[in-house]
Amino acid sequence: MTFARLSDRLLLVANSSLALCRSNFGANGLRRDEAIHPTIGWKPTFYLKPNRVLIVAVEVSDRLFPQALKSAAHDIEHYDYPIAVYQACSLDVYQHDRGFSRVACTRFG
Repeated sequence: MTFARLSDRLLLVANSSLALCRSNFGANGLRRDEAIHPTIGWKPTFYLKPNRVLIVAVEVSDRLFPQALKSAAHDIEHYDYPIAVYQACSLDVYQHDRGFSRVACTRFG
């Protein structure tokens, strides 16, 4: 299974992010480029269900706060199941964002 819609550059980010998530959460319920639920109008790059009470969804993008996440925020908020949403981008994109001060970085481990 591949990340069909990603460029070669973002493919590296996606694979690295997936490896990190697998090492921290396992690979239960892993899905790529699939909707979490029909009521959520967003297909994350990948998501997994590390346990019965959480979904971890990751969007890989070269833009911080991509429109896909902004559009899906309402649906995610009203979905009756906890979803942790992460965005993965290259370090270069993160460090060169003009709004850098408003961005929080989370590193696992």
